[in-house]
Amino acid sequence: MQTEGFWLTSADGMMVEIAANLMSQQRAGQIDNPARTLLVSTLIKLGFGPTERAKMKVMPKREEANPFAEFV
Repeated sequence: MQTEGFWLTSADGMMVEIAANLMSQQRAGQIDNPARTLLVSTLIKLGFGPTERAKMKVMPKREEANPFAEFV
């Protein structure tokens, strides 16, 4: 399994910060419905919705050759 959000870049930093702040409010139970809607919308825009993930065409990460494999 790959790390969550591996497709994000530094250009997404502001949106990730907004999502993180809203998520902390959600987990603390201090969020109202408009803010919860904003959280869901932000996560979807970042590609965390199932439909958005299905649309992504991400190349699988190639494994690099281990230079020490011949010594094992």
